Amino acid sequence: MYIDLGAEKILAAEKEGEKIAVEVKSFFKTSVISEFHTALGQFINYRLALSEQEPDRILYLG
Repeated sequence: MYIDLGAEKILAAEKEGEKIAVEVKSFFKTSVISEFHTALGQFINYRLALSEQEPDRILYLG
C-alpha cells in the first residue's frame, strides 16, 4: 500500500523518544460529513500502513 503523505499536509515530529505524525485535513466542500468520512477512511488506511513501515510512530488526524 502506498501512502500519499503529501495529499494535504503531514507533520512528523519526535520528542523525548515519542514519534508522531499528524495528518492535517480541511473540510471546505459542501458536505462536511462526507469529507469527514473520507478523512477517517484515509486515516485508518494510513495508520495501518504506517504501523508496518514505522510501528513506533503514532498517527494523529488534525
